[in-house]
Amino acid sequence: MDGVLVVAKLVGPTSHDIVALVRRLAASKRIGHGGTLDPFASGVLPLFLGGATRLAEYHLGDPKTYRATVCFGAGSTTDDLDGELTPSSGPAPAREMVEMAFTRFLGPQLQQPPSYSAIQIGGRRAYAMARAGETPTLSPRAVTIHGLDLLEWDGSDEARPVAIVEVRCSAGTYVRALARDLGAAVGSAAYLCGLVRTASGPFGQSSKSSVPSFRRPSSQTS
Repeated sequence: MDGVLVVAKLVGPTSHDIVALVRRLAASKRIGHGGTLDPFASGVLPLFLGGATRLAEYHLGDPKTYRATVCFGAGSTTDDLDGELTPSSGPAPAREMVEMAFTRFLGPQLQQPPSYSAIQIGGRRAYAMARAGETPTLSPRAVTIHGLDLLEWDGSDEARPVAIVEVRCSAGTYVRALARDLGAAVGSAAYLCGLVRTASGPFGQSSKSSVPSFRRPSSQTS
């Protein structure tokens, strides 16, 4: 079987789990994917089957669009909801502060990757080093943020407001690092608590299926 299959990945399985499932269903050993999504993330996951796998390397450089749920008021060791949370020492931001901070992140920039990332250092994954108590040395990476738009704001908990942000960015951008840096930019802390990839290059999904969900980890609930 040759062709491109665009999967609407659900929260839970890894990208490799989806590849393994399609490999079994399609009885095809040659399958590539168009960019990893973490287990807690959902959305567009293009799969390239058979002879179409040669297209995957070209697609990996395509821009991406996400709807990111950013939780303010705490930082995370992994920059997302899977890490250990530390309450912010600074006040939580108002909606207007967050929107004003967006301008700092637009355009080409150097982004510091999360310590818990799949980047290899001397043959070891950075996340494996971090889990072992080591501090991986990661060089900043050149990325481009094409657009940031605040779609929703929940300030019902003044100490822990939540923003849903549409992020249009280059390939290789860590959205959880963006959430972390956005928190620092407004004098607080923040982490990524939900993520939906709504478009990957020319492949997208309908707006009805692209609303991200999020949960505050129990260690942060009152």
